[in-house]
Amino acid sequence: MSEATAKYPRISREHAVPGPVLLYNCTSEQATEHETASRTQVCRRLATLLQREFGGESAIGGHVPVGCYLVPTHTMDIDQASTLGIRGEGDLFGGAVPTPWAATKIIMHPLVDRSAYSPPGWPADLAASTQELAVAGYSAFRIDDLRRACLLLLERGPVRLKPAVESGGRGQIVVSESAELEHALSSLDLADLWDTGVVVEENLPAPVTYSIGQIRVADLLASYYGTQRTTFNNLGEAVYGGSELFIIRGDFDTLAAATMPPNIRGAVFCARAFDELVHEKLPGFFASRRNYDVIAGSDANGEQRCCLLEHSWRIGGASGAEIAALEAFRDDPNTAAVEVRCVEAYGEDLVPPPGATIYFHGFDPELGPMLKYAMVGQRHGRA
Repeated sequence: MSEATAKYPRISREHAVPGPVLLYNCTSEQATEHETASRTQVCRRLATLLQREFGGESAIGGHVPVGCYLVPTHTMDIDQASTLGIRGEGDLFGGAVPTPWAATKIIMHPLVDRSAYSPPGWPADLAASTQELAVAGYSAFRIDDLRRACLLLLERGPVRLKPAVESGGRGQIVVSESAELEHALSSLDLADLWDTGVVVEENLPAPVTYSIGQIRVADLLASYYGTQRTTFNNLGEAVYGGSELFIIRGDFDTLAAATMPPNIRGAVFCARAFDELVHEKLPGFFASRRNYDVIAGSDANGEQRCCLLEHSWRIGGASGAEIAALEAFRDDPNTAAVEVRCVEAYGEDLVPPPGATIYFHGFDPELGPMLKYAMVGQRHGRA
């Protein structure tokens, strides 16, 4: 019996009655209050779209009803998904990968050289194939490999160290010259480096970050492009502040055929190419929610770059806006595209605009007072 089968009762979907929508916590991590509230609201709206009940939250080892629709907090591995009755993208809002490494940014870059260490199951072929799409960088699982990678990249300019499992910019360090390197390396958690890896990338100062994505829920399929905003939290730290998205009915091919600015088109091409590469290099991969961050900016030599930065195959910060677009498409068959924004704001006396869908409005014990909402803007009819 596999470890996955031992953890989860195997569920068959054959002849199963459609079950409830379930928020599924894939790890033992405790989410913040605002994250839990936001995810719950997404699940409730998904349940309405799917004409199902919302069944609440479950976690590893908890009860999973037969025929349920899962909203995992993290990208699942295929074995785990299979034991829970998840066979494809129609059974979840998120994604499943054949190896846990594929769920993190460690697949975005190759090793620094042939002598560098990589753990069993790391998809080296995929990592080596991303070099034309991603920011210049390397993946490392040992401190000596990371040091060599940093010194090599520092010849081009400043670099950014990124723990593979962190998101939202947490734990990242920018190193401008080799004299700063040893201090930066000493601040890393070597246990995490050994287990999950660290990425080192060329640092592009003040880039624009684009969001390119696709979501499928039941018979609704939509793809989008947009930009992200940065705001300041209650501690004065720069954090994600939301996204402005242009979402159309259809797949990435439909999106690529739409009229858009040249800089956006480059970002769409980059994300679409990576999505195709993942399907080629990760057998068994499937996802109903795909989100790709693409950055554009000037490197240390002043050259303009447009590069894939990160991928997400799970519920995320823009999911409120994604669901709002699907609701608009459901409500009006003549709506071909819609402009949607999601906002995360911090501080006292925040007031949501009229017509906004509120995902959190209150005091988070860890982050203080904040507001999260999504709002549909202009709608575009079929040509």
